Amino acid sequence: MHARDTSLRDVPALPAADVSSTRVRARAVDGNAMLTRITSILGPFSIDRFEYVVGPEADALVEIGVRGDAWQVERVAAKINRLIGVRDVVIDPAA
Repeated sequence: MHARDTSLRDVPALPAADVSSTRVRARAVDGNAMLTRITSILGPFSIDRFEYVVGPEADALVEIGVRGDAWQVERVAAKINRLIGVRDVVIDPAA
């Protein structure tokens, strides 16, 4: 059987993984491409949730769901915390 002879209908579906994620929340100053800077550092990580909300006084509230072990969650938090304009970062327990 050649690869061209198969279709996605013939491939069994993967079982749904029961993987919880850990939420990383941050507060930052909106502007200076903050949204772009945050999303650009998330590429190598498994992210299942991302929310960026601009509140009053140009404050941006960010919530990121990180799948992975504690090291990956801490790494995401550290990378976000290093960005200029980020005021604070909090790691919430697994959701």
